[in-house]
Amino acid sequence: MLLAVWVDLLRSPTLVPSEARLLVAAGGVALSGWLAFGAWFSAPFGGQIFTWALFAASGAYLLKNRARVRHDWIRRSELWIPALMMVAIGVSYIGILWLFRTELPIDKLAANRFIGLPVDNEIPRLFAERLIRGESPRELIGDWLSSDRPPLQTGLILLVYPMAALLRLPIDVLGQCTGMWFHLLWIPAIWAVVRMWGGSRGLSSLVIALMCTGATPVLYTLYVWPKLGAAALVIGTFLIYFAPGERTAGRLAIAAALAAAGWLAHGGVAFSLIGLAVLALITSRLRPLPIAAGVLTFLVLATPWIAYQKLYEPPGDRLLKWHIAGVIPIDERSFGETVKQAYGDLTWEQIWALKRANFDYVFQRGREAWLDFSPAGLPGRRSREFYHLFAVQGLWNVGWIGLFWLGWMEFRRRKTARAALPVSLDAPLFSRSLAWSILSLAGWLLLMFGPGTTSIHQGTLVLPLLMSASCMVLARCIHPFLLAALGAWQIGHFVVTWLPRNPALNGKLDYAAVSLLLGGMGILGGLVYLSHRCTEAIANPPATPSDQL
Repeated sequence: MLLAVWVDLLRSPTLVPSEARLLVAAGGVALSGWLAFGAWFSAPFGGQIFTWALFAASGAYLLKNRARVRHDWIRRSELWIPALMMVAIGVSYIGILWLFRTELPIDKLAANRFIGLPVDNEIPRLFAERLIRGESPRELIGDWLSSDRPPLQTGLILLVYPMAALLRLPIDVLGQCTGMWFHLLWIPAIWAVVRMWGGSRGLSSLVIALMCTGATPVLYTLYVWPKLGAAALVIGTFLIYFAPGERTAGRLAIAAALAAAGWLAHGGVAFSLIGLAVLALITSRLRPLPIAAGVLTFLVLATPWIAYQKLYEPPGDRLLKWHIAGVIPIDERSFGETVKQAYGDLTWEQIWALKRANFDYVFQRGREAWLDFSPAGLPGRRSREFYHLFAVQGLWNVGWIGLFWLGWMEFRRRKTARAALPVSLDAPLFSRSLAWSILSLAGWLLLMFGPGTTSIHQGTLVLPLLMSASCMVLARCIHPFLLAALGAWQIGHFVVTWLPRNPALNGKLDYAAVSLLLGGMGILGGLVYLSHRCTEAIANPPATPSDQL
């Protein structure tokens, strides 16, 4: 309901490109969760009033504008295709989660389905439970403070809690469901990226279908650590800022709102935000008024959380000291003092060794494992794809050859005055995407203290998402057969790596879960086929009076 309202409010193409409309609307829902967090933090009664008032207003809005909203969703394939893909992939992932019978609660199962992971996926739910009961969230779990982790996903749980309570939905299930919805936003993010690169609807849907069998989407969608949704929102920031057209104050305010939402979900996206800021300074002309609108929007949304960290439960900088200064135990020093002392005791040779170790960790060897389909190699494959950035791409790294291929084809096109590419890429936007990835990677390698601390889960998930999409599109540019061959490898690798049980779990196969998995994948396949065959006719009907609204 709330998503449909935001989609309708963002129907102006001058503010939001049609390809990114669903993603930006989901960002609006996420920010509604941030407001819900504030209301519940003030008092449980205030949270209840806010939630019911918001959904009552949303229902009234949809009732009043039902004809336009219904018509819009039916005729806009940019909306309903990625939305239905979210549903299909979500159903499939639920089947994967419960593929083997177990007595574990859903959050423990999500943490142990593939490899043994800590309780980080439970932290948003534990935070929400404290606020629902009207208790102080201080000293949230173990030696972690509530101020150590941003609360956007907690706000999403609180946003729908009153309705879930009416349905008697257990809060651990609610936390898993809201977390999965948030992290499935990688689907409209990749849809928007490939479409705005110049890819067809068919190519966009195929890229999503292949990516959904990769380690990052499978693992981080089910293990609801608020990283994947944060990355999706920051990708939206990039697309809004670099979309064709004038960078008005309204557009930059929307881009900044998405950036703030991503940062309020997980601080790891800061590496991508820094890279994006550098790219904007290098490649675009900045006008004072739009930039001021963006900065003000970000500060308005982010300042309350900064105040919470510094005033309500200080210091709130444990993760910063951990990653940037290499100090893991709780430390009473300020962040600046900690960083200064950490580097002040080192020589330049030692600092270089730390950064070189970070670089080596990202590019860790193990290429022979890309063709390892043996059961004995299962733990090693999962571990490599959880920790090492280029390992998670597997054979898709062949796609980087496409960069040289594109250069050669562009040279031929200019010599012969003929278009030679099978995929019409928006070269400036695609190039900026690659530059953004390189800048984010460089900043990550340099800022992480080391040695070898640049594992995927300690960085920004923007990188594996953009890298996977780039490799697939580049493979398609080289030849459709290469995309098909690598896609076949991807599916086979997924079946032998991410479907089997964790050796720590020994339950029998659950045939209901198998049905969910196969049914979701079947719907996904149908959507891929439909997007190739008939979306153009549906997406471009004759203009109607409602288009002028």
